[in-house]
Amino acid sequence: MAKKKVSDIERGAGFFQALITSIMDVAREGEVPFEAIHRLTTPAGRAALVDMVDIAHTDYLDDRTYPKPPVDSLPPHHYRVFVDYTMPRDMGVFEAEFSKSGVSVIFSGDHEWQPHPSCIDIDQTSGNRIMLVKHFGRALLTESAIAEMDTLGYRPAIHLEAYAFAKGYPELQRQFWIAALGSSMQRDGQRYAAVLDIDFGRRMLDSCRFDDEWDAAGRFLFVRKDA
Repeated sequence: MAKKKVSDIERGAGFFQALITSIMDVAREGEVPFEAIHRLTTPAGRAALVDMVDIAHTDYLDDRTYPKPPVDSLPPHHYRVFVDYTMPRDMGVFEAEFSKSGVSVIFSGDHEWQPHPSCIDIDQTSGNRIMLVKHFGRALLTESAIAEMDTLGYRPAIHLEAYAFAKGYPELQRQFWIAALGSSMQRDGQRYAAVLDIDFGRRMLDSCRFDDEWDAAGRFLFVRKDA
């Protein structure tokens, strides 16, 4: 009779105890009766045992061939967003993405956006950015919000980043409006900032006056400078 190959792991005194303990821990978490686990040691349970070993083998090979990426843990209210720094100019395209009559005219045509001084030299190469949806919980002016977040390592998002955020997390703006203070567009003597808004369930790409006081209800989109 051929002698079975025994691995070094199996020779370790703690291997079988650790295996049994792990299996029973999982069984208890799933409220699986002991009889079901004991059945694996009988001829009737061999098929299930073979399936378990096959799954373990496949998982082992997957880990070796395609290492699992590290857990992408971000602080609360932070989001990883891919930005290509492009935006359509056609109102029909906008309304298909947001809602009919739910897009401000400043986003169409040849309207030119001006960056805030804090955003003049930002890198606009396509790639991921770490964004923060900030709730100050109080009324404040645009420059106050920007200055406060600058000391914490954030700059305001420009309109192109707000558009990318809306594409990546379309449902978030259904909870509250989100303003991007990193760029503005001048019209009729007033500066306007991009705002992701909601109106009776409709997602909107809106605008609000850049220099007015913002109320305490909304949120503001910032980008982490070191991202």
